[in-house]
Amino acid sequence: MHPTADLAAHNAPLRAPAAPVVVAALSHAGAMAAVALVPLAGLALPLPIVALAEGIAAATLGRLLGLPAWWVPINLLFVPLALLLSGQQLAPLWYLAGFVVLGLTFWSVLRTRVPLYPSSREACGALVHIIPPGRIRVIDMGCGFGGVLARAAASRPDAQFTGLELAPLPALLALLRLRGMSNAAARHADFWKHDISDYDVVYAFLSPVAMVPLWHKARTQMKPGSLLVSNSFAVDGVRPDRVIALPGRDSRALYVWHM
Repeated sequence: MHPTADLAAHNAPLRAPAAPVVVAALSHAGAMAAVALVPLAGLALPLPIVALAEGIAAATLGRLLGLPAWWVPINLLFVPLALLLSGQQLAPLWYLAGFVVLGLTFWSVLRTRVPLYPSSREACGALVHIIPPGRIRVIDMGCGFGGVLARAAASRPDAQFTGLELAPLPALLALLRLRGMSNAAARHADFWKHDISDYDVVYAFLSPVAMVPLWHKARTQMKPGSLLVSNSFAVDGVRPDRVIALPGRDSRALYVWHM
């Protein structure tokens, strides 16, 4: 238990940053304004170079405005890809299909502020060693495509694994991936609304914004003796009981709290 740290986390204000899409739009607006100055300087650059310059400027500005690192390739490639596609004779249905696929994969990010982070093999291997022996119940809060569940369940047939994923397409793929495994299952569900009091190990790979609410949920619902494991993100003001560095991943670690 960490009563002092828990009180600090409880009293910490929950500052909701601007929606990433809004910040991304502002970064592109600023980048386009900067690129528009190129002709004024007397430079005549090919359109692909201008598009790439806009992408670099938008990616840089987005980071300066506080966008997470996973937005860098989005900002970098958005305008160059749009330019590339504009020169292709694609049927409108292809654009609609692309929009639907992206929506089914990432639509929950706007609500949860939790992007689709895939857990590495190193993280999965470390998690397997953390899980105590016996018939342990493990839940993956935001299981994505089910990679952690599939690998961990294969390594620990004595444990029972459950994954929750709000984005429809990853949830469906995780469900199909785990089909046939007797000790692992995935569900399309919002993990914020799911009671975690029956689980012995709670694993999460979320985002810095989500960590304080996750800690409150864990302190309220998790039973004594259970483990909360966070991939890459700590809780401000709450010292973990263990920090397990992940090999091959700079500054990546698993943070473990005994509840």
